[in-house]
Amino acid sequence: MNEKYKIITSENNTLISNIIHTIDKNLLKIYNRELSRYGLTMQQSLVILYIGNSDKEKVFQIDIEKYLGLKNPSVTSLIKNLMANDYVYRIKDETDGRYFHLHLTEKSLAIKDDLAKAIYNINQDFENRLTKDEHAALVTLLQKVSSIIQQELDAPAS
Repeated sequence: MNEKYKIITSENNTLISNIIHTIDKNLLKIYNRELSRYGLTMQQSLVILYIGNSDKEKVFQIDIEKYLGLKNPSVTSLIKNLMANDYVYRIKDETDGRYFHLHLTEKSLAIKDDLAKAIYNINQDFENRLTKDEHAALVTLLQKVSSIIQQELDAPAS
């Protein structure tokens, strides 16, 4: 293997994708640990918050798929689990019976604000460990990386 490629498997891996992936996995663990007191994961909590805070008259599964950037089977599993645990219920759409709109139960309405507060506080804890300049630089760089990635995704396949 070419020497320059060894960085991919080294302990000091500086590939941006690996750093972002590691941060994402570890942050998710922290969020899930905190939200476990409600019996929920971060993704389940985000579904509840999306439904509860949506300005849309009706929230459909496709809306959640777009919001979370997940495929249909993953969101179907999330919703089924939330329904089984009495956090969400669905109503068949009166104009198109193939679709269901989603609603929060009393159980999820009772904890919705607590979920938002827990997620917000974890984020604030990390932000508070950075200076204002570090935070601004990090946000700028992450937005730039995100934009570059989106450009790659939007480009025609070569």
